[in-house]
Amino acid sequence: MCAINGNLHGDPLPNLKRFQVVFGMDTATFSDPDYWDYHHGYISFTTAEAEFTQNLETLGMGIETDAGYIWGETPVPVPFDSIVYSSGDTLQIGDPLRMEWFGSDCDFVDMQGTYRWRDSVNVWHYQTLDSFVADGFVEYPAGAFTHDGEIRYYYIVPVSGPCPNSGARGNMSGAGTGFLYYTNTAVRYQGYIIVGQGLYGNDSAPEQQDVFQGRSAVERARELLSR
Repeated sequence: MCAINGNLHGDPLPNLKRFQVVFGMDTATFSDPDYWDYHHGYISFTTAEAEFTQNLETLGMGIETDAGYIWGETPVPVPFDSIVYSSGDTLQIGDPLRMEWFGSDCDFVDMQGTYRWRDSVNVWHYQTLDSFVADGFVEYPAGAFTHDGEIRYYYIVPVSGPCPNSGARGNMSGAGTGFLYYTNTAVRYQGYIIVGQGLYGNDSAPEQQDVFQGRSAVERARELLSR
């Protein structure tokens, strides 16, 4: 079972009449306003708990508003086999880091990860390593990791559809344009990478304060597509 979620934008904002999902041999039309919500500047919609067969090749979607109809299709990406790290399980401060992934035919990757460290006054810092990458690897240059800490919660998600870079063109057309994406199963790195001496060294002091630096994937995509 899977859900289809999206946002509809417009100036002026149109009225949503219905949206249709074509998932292989399954077709479903959603015309009940319970499936969408109006917000300031956009409409969010979801199929909620509707059931669709997931082992398919193509996802199609149509959206009808009082301004017209748009339609798009995208293939279902193959999941990844593995993630490979150039550093192994330990990375020295000041060294570069390269991550590669294999096995998928996706258009780009949604990367998620966290680099965390503790400073001299026991404040904990969290830096996200999230990014959209169209290549089969990502490289962090020397100097990207400057504190004793660790990299963890790292995983990659294969995505089909236009990579949300500046100037990207949508794959939905008609009375407007849009971006239709399909994600498949994420590959997670089992474990973590120690940076320098790690989080504690010989000190086992408890966590006292958190400082988080990062944005959600939705926020990053919106910023890139608005440039």
